[in-house]
Amino acid sequence: GWFRIGCPTSQIAKPDIAGAIYRIRRAGAKPVDDPRGMKLDFSSMSVEEFFSLLEGDRPAVTELCIAKLAGGFARNFFPDNSDAAGRRGLSDTALINLIWAMSRNATHRDLRVLRSVVFNASFSDNVRIAAATGIADSHRKGTIYPTPALVEAFSQLKSAALRRAIARLIGRSIEWSASGKVSSLFGQGDSSATQTDNGTAQILLRRLGRDHELPEQEPTDRQTEHAIILAAIRLSDSVGTLPLLADPSPIVRRAALITLDQMEGDNLSREAVVSLLDTDDEPLRTAALDVISRHEGWASGTLSLLSDWLHDGHLSPERTSMIRGFLRTQTGDESVQKLMADLLLDQKLPQASRLLLLEVVAESGLSKLPANWELQLPANFASSYPAVRHQAVRTASAFDSTAFDDELLILADDDQQAVELRIDALAASADRRAEVSNTEFEFLLSQMAEDAAPLQKLGAARTIVRLPLSENQRLRIAEQLGMSGPLTVGVLLQEFSSDLNTELTLAVLKSLGALPEGVRLPKPELLAFLESTPEPLRASVQKFVSSQLDERSNKTVLEKRESALLAGNAERGREVFFGKATACASCHTVAGQGGRVGPDLTKIGAIRKQRDLLEAIMFPSASFARGYKTWTIVTDGGRVHSGLITRETTDSLMLRKSDLSEVRISRGSIEELREATTSVMPEGLYHRLTNQDLSDLLEYLSSLK
Repeated sequence: GWFRIGCPTSQIAKPDIAGAIYRIRRAGAKPVDDPRGMKLDFSSMSVEEFFSLLEGDRPAVTELCIAKLAGGFARNFFPDNSDAAGRRGLSDTALINLIWAMSRNATHRDLRVLRSVVFNASFSDNVRIAAATGIADSHRKGTIYPTPALVEAFSQLKSAALRRAIARLIGRSIEWSASGKVSSLFGQGDSSATQTDNGTAQILLRRLGRDHELPEQEPTDRQTEHAIILAAIRLSDSVGTLPLLADPSPIVRRAALITLDQMEGDNLSREAVVSLLDTDDEPLRTAALDVISRHEGWASGTLSLLSDWLHDGHLSPERTSMIRGFLRTQTGDESVQKLMADLLLDQKLPQASRLLLLEVVAESGLSKLPANWELQLPANFASSYPAVRHQAVRTASAFDSTAFDDELLILADDDQQAVELRIDALAASADRRAEVSNTEFEFLLSQMAEDAAPLQKLGAARTIVRLPLSENQRLRIAEQLGMSGPLTVGVLLQEFSSDLNTELTLAVLKSLGALPEGVRLPKPELLAFLESTPEPLRASVQKFVSSQLDERSNKTVLEKRESALLAGNAERGREVFFGKATACASCHTVAGQGGRVGPDLTKIGAIRKQRDLLEAIMFPSASFARGYKTWTIVTDGGRVHSGLITRETTDSLMLRKSDLSEVRISRGSIEELREATTSVMPEGLYHRLTNQDLSDLLEYLSSLK
């Protein structure tokens, strides 16, 4: 169809719809007479009749009237004294349309009139906002340069939306002035045209901190705050803004900091910014750390404070996020590297802080692990806290270093460790192994049993295909491929994308032939298997691959499962979603609960029909939600990674896989980067659900609106 690619709905067996623009009318609605004004005779129309059209229910007619007004008729209606317009008894809708007309081809006189409307309290806020917007967007670029009286009046306005519109106008005016494109808004001799910005920035920014003093006024929203700060930036009054870094209000200090940071020139000192960290206001701290992170050499002034925060046994989520973001940007700073190494050595460091530091090390994006980090990391393998041990393993796996291989193998062989940790320990050194012991091989096979947790099975499968297996071990996998389950069979098939002989090919083909009806294998793995098949068996493998890739069979499987659905229960479906059978919540979030690998499903029922949801569960690669496209990366060492790109630096990428693991890939090692056709969501999860469980899950997802 004309809007299938990228459309967030199902893709299987959708009818093709010819592209068109459709006019839709509510059933029973009365047709509009002359909707485009073709019958109107403007030459004989009275002023009252004309202006009544500005507030009618025919949009095309309203636009036609505005176009005629823009030709000059509007200024005859709006005299210099804007009060006169109010006395004509026009509605707000008509006045706003009149203002749009005046601003389209505004003269200096028009702009003066609009300015008088902006500061005339007898007009409604919406009319005044339209006048301010009209001046700001006027092609003539007239200025409403701020006088002290004007800005003081601005600070008393009750409407946040009106303050935002005027702040935007002030910012645009100053921008035009700086670019030499100003046409004076005022006539000769107009005393209000005096261009002075003495104290303007202070008045603008201080207004941000006065919400608590003016409870009768609307509080300042983020859009208004942005407009005010932008106007202050364009004023470029660094001398007048610097004292605001010591203002009693943290809101004003933060606004002044952003303003000074974004102005041209070196307006800030390290001492002034570091002193702002001594506050309980999290937004101010975050802004200060952001500024510090972008100035080379400034981070050393924060080390003592960072150490104190990390030794706090009750780190809030907000502060944790702030520290993580700051450290990520500073991992190349030697003073920060030393601080992190010292903290990892500190036995009194709270475990939550230790986990945070280990995660930052893993996500650092550095091509080589700094020596002091390399020295301190092994001690965490022996931590008495399982979460710390596991994160230490994941951190080690982010770097291609042989320094930890012995410790990793000890952990992998220790049956007292958690299964997930042992799997990750084997994966961390898999690419550097020369062989795999039978004990390790059998351990990984055992973790792909039918009753194993989904992510555990996937982790074991992905690890085993990375290891250098012997021919006998490969044959074992080939013979058990069909019994491995829909969740892992596609992953294990990667083992047979190269170096196939007749015995292995026949074993794989036999196992795949025993798969339950409806199990579909990933296209890339199928084509790679076909490509590696010895010539005498190519026809047999081609037949199997063709049957797997036949989209008509997907439609049949989908319709068959849909017809078998039962009456669902949303409460039971919630238990399925957050349960272990499919581990939906490991990757998806609902109302703040769950993982963040896949799309947030909090409102999914409002935008997807139940059939679309069923297709997304059964065939996750049929369509991709925007922003969750999977990427395939091939490295110069022959490794193939697939997942979501979660973070990028100048020299590396962070890729998150469906088993929730993250891998750092150096840009220099990337041979190929392409969009993947396979979703990061595993195929075959629905096979672990009964018809009742699947029906309940669909009912729960449909209820999320």
